[in-house]
Amino acid sequence: MEPSEGPRGMLTHILDAAVETSVATAYEPAWLAPEENAVVYSLLLLNVLLQLFDGIATYSGLQLGIREGNPLLHHAFRLWGVAPSLLVFKAQACALLLIVYRLAGEKLARPALGMLAGVYSVCSLIPWLGTFVVLFMRYI
Repeated sequence: MEPSEGPRGMLTHILDAAVETSVATAYEPAWLAPEENAVVYSLLLLNVLLQLFDGIATYSGLQLGIREGNPLLHHAFRLWGVAPSLLVFKAQACALLLIVYRLAGEKLARPALGMLAGVYSVCSLIPWLGTFVVLFMRYI
């Protein structure tokens, strides 16, 4: 900055420096640095796996004659069919998980993804595993 630029030139110089600094130090997306957020990244992967499990278990359960308990999903099955509905709903769930992971920051993402994993474990994983074990025992 030249001394003759005055306050306006100084302000422009400060704003330019602030923009350069903010761009240079903008946080790196969490999905590009899993080693820095190992716990949050692990929770993201766990949630995605739970979504995949739920989709496959739901599809398999429907093939065995088990009725879907979610009324919204049940209605979508009647409108679009089972496979397209499951793909849309599970893709949406995984996209939302990625948004939480990407935008929430570690302080919010860790408890949010942990809570979601707990809910899906209690409301999907455990019931489906129990159902499949009972069906397996019935056919042995």
